[in-house]
Amino acid sequence: PGERAEYMVDTAGVRTVLVAAGVVPSALEAVRDRVRLIEVDCTGEIDLSVAPIDDAERWARLRPVNAAYTLFTSGSTGRPKGVTVSHAAVGNFLDWFDGLTPEGPDGRMLFKTPYTFDASVLELFWGPVTGRCTVIAEPEGHRDPVYLAGLMERERVTVVQFVPSLLSVFLDTVAGSAAFDSVERVFCGGEALPPAVYGRLVERVPGLSVTNLFGPTECAVYTES
Repeated sequence: PGERAEYMVDTAGVRTVLVAAGVVPSALEAVRDRVRLIEVDCTGEIDLSVAPIDDAERWARLRPVNAAYTLFTSGSTGRPKGVTVSHAAVGNFLDWFDGLTPEGPDGRMLFKTPYTFDASVLELFWGPVTGRCTVIAEPEGHRDPVYLAGLMERERVTVVQFVPSLLSVFLDTVAGSAAFDSVERVFCGGEALPPAVYGRLVERVPGLSVTNLFGPTECAVYTES
């Protein structure tokens, strides 16, 4: 909603907003006179010869205590609250998560979570940080269980995370498919994991490792429960 976007921009002191080329969300109409909009077009060729940004190009040297991102809570108990998470916290989270996954270089994580949800931090960074493969779903692909099942089967995904309500729909929709044939570990979070959904999953995939996760934004995404 426009009111929420305006509150977030004002609270966080936002001065620059990145949007997809040709797409300016209606929520930004109330603030577009106060921010610089930059359209990002990724349809062209990527110049791999361009060197990465280094400390000389930054305002200051990047340190572990610096902010990685600020995420606003849902505001269900009041006004949304901006929570700033440091690079050190994200690094700690990824290191912890890596210790839960099967060892070896062959891990293949499915990236399907919208990046407005902090669970995407895991899917965005675990592969690049550890040298594992990231299988990227198409935009809005997380809403289509049949598409996801086909992608998981075709790309031999080994690690995937689900919100339990989506997992329940997924199990109903893709019964009999080979979506889980290569999956070694499933992580569930964002909601309570009903015992019935858990039971259906492990019955479908005997020996599958399932981890129930929970955590408010302040925990840097997840803790294990």
